[in-house]
Amino acid sequence: MTAGLSEGAARPGILIVDDHLLIVDVIGNLLSASALFDVGTAASIDTAVAAISAHGPYDLVLLDYRLPGVVSLEGFDTVLRANAPGRVALLSGRIEKSVVLEAMRAGACGFIPKRLPAKGLISALSLMLAGTRFLPADFQDVEPQRPIDVGKVGADLTQSERFVLGHLLSGRTNKEIANAMQRAEVTVKMHVRQICQKLKADNRTHAAMIARNEGLM
Repeated sequence: MTAGLSEGAARPGILIVDDHLLIVDVIGNLLSASALFDVGTAASIDTAVAAISAHGPYDLVLLDYRLPGVVSLEGFDTVLRANAPGRVALLSGRIEKSVVLEAMRAGACGFIPKRLPAKGLISALSLMLAGTRFLPADFQDVEPQRPIDVGKVGADLTQSERFVLGHLLSGRTNKEIANAMQRAEVTVKMHVRQICQKLKADNRTHAAMIARNEGLM
C-alpha cells in the first residue's frame, strides 16, 4: 500500500489510523482492491503525524477514536491540525453520540462505524471526499445544524430529508444515498418525493437548485 498523494495525483489518498492490525488490513485491502484510492496506514497518532509530514496532507484520514494512550479527542485534534487542509473522519466500533457531535463541531467530516458493509464504506468515503459529511442513519441526529428560519423555503424539511438533500446537491444517485443511510432505496425515493413537494420542485435537480439558491445546506 502506498502513502499519501502528491499534488495532482489521480486517486485520492486515504490514511487509516488504527492499532488493530486486522482492522487495518481488512479495510486497507478492501480500499486498495477497489482501485479507487491510494491507501496508507498508521498505528498511532505519532506515526500518523509522521506519515502526513513526510507525504503531505491526505485527502482523508480515518482515525480510530480509541487509540491506546489517547485521551478523549486529543488525537483527533492533533491529526486534524496536521492534515489540514485534508479531511479527518472518526472510525470506531463503539462510540458515544456526544463524542461524535463534539468531533463534528470541531471539524470532523463524518463517522465511520466498523460495522459498515463494504459497499457502504466505499460510498461513505466517496461522499466525504466530495465534500459531504457522512453519518450512519442512527447518528444523523448528532449532525450540527444551521439555525432554521421558520419563514424560509424548506424550513419544514425533516432531518432525514435534509440528509438526502445534501447528497442530492452532491449529485449522488438514490442507490448511493441509500448506502450512505443504510436504508432501502425505496426509502430514499420517498424522501426525494417529499423534498420536491416541500420545495415545490419539479424534480431532484430542480430541488438541488432551489436548495443551493436558498442556502438551505
